[in-house]
Amino acid sequence: MKSAASTLVLTLALAVAGCSDAANTQYLPIGSRCSSSTQCGTSPYDCAIAGYPFGYCEKSCATDGDCPADSLCATLSAQVKECRRVCTTDDACRVADGYSCQSIAGGRGVCEAAASVDGGQP
Repeated sequence: MKSAASTLVLTLALAVAGCSDAANTQYLPIGSRCSSSTQCGTSPYDCAIAGYPFGYCEKSCATDGDCPADSLCATLSAQVKECRRVCTTDDACRVADGYSCQSIAGGRGVCEAAASVDGGQP
């Protein structure tokens, strides 16, 4: 009887361990509203909060191939590249939340927090 109980406990433990999603699993599209990284997906998906009204689901990248469909790898600073939602007009972005379609190198556009949205700086 003790052996059967041990087997049941082990089986349940393995089943629970198998329920977590693998790394690099996307839950929300790039550019979606978020308040925590767990809403966007598993690592390397992240929820950018500072400077991003109502959050912005993003993913670290090195090339466009690292990004999901409808997004591309944008250089945000000298050392930082993140997947950003692709756009051709502001309509594709969360305009009501303060986002607009901004041109980046190569004439492509990405949804990004408007320049006037700076987290409260004068």
